Amino acid sequence: MGEVAKLLGRYVSVLAAAAASLLVLDSVPWLLSGAERGVSTYRNVEEAERALGTTLLMPAYFPEIYRWPPSEVTASTRPARAVALWLRSRTDGAGHLLFAQTLDADLPVPARLLKGGKVLHEVDFDLDGTPARMTDVLLPPDGTFHDLTFAAKGRRIVFRFQGDAATVLKMAASLPRESAR
Repeated sequence: MGEVAKLLGRYVSVLAAAAASLLVLDSVPWLLSGAERGVSTYRNVEEAERALGTTLLMPAYFPEIYRWPPSEVTASTRPARAVALWLRSRTDGAGHLLFAQTLDADLPVPARLLKGGKVLHEVDFDLDGTPARMTDVLLPPDGTFHDLTFAAKGRRIVFRFQGDAATVLKMAASLPRESAR
């Protein structure tokens, strides 16, 4: 009976070592890229759309103050599929824009893409017939940002920015907002 117990103990040890090795190997891509687990980075919008099997909603109005293409395109697959585009301003000052959207439903954008902060103020308003919310969020050490949030074609849309809201409101109003088919 002692030999069976030793053999079973070795078997369990080998299985545990194999499982631990697989967990370590699974973490290597995220450790090397610096991205969070469950977050993928793409070279451009088209690559993200191909990988995710969907077309992203894009504003019809795109102001000159932001550089195109995005400086970063990231996607999260859990808890909800979502994409975030980082647009840099054409000047060196403040004015960068994060444009995020969920892909499958009007769910919150995962915190992996849209970091939480201290909510300072919220205002609900009508964005050309669509309920919307403007939230002031404190994100140390970078300061206070505005989050413009609303639903479009069954997706949650968030514009995070600093500075004047007029340009971002024009961008948001230019997104298609009718129901998804």
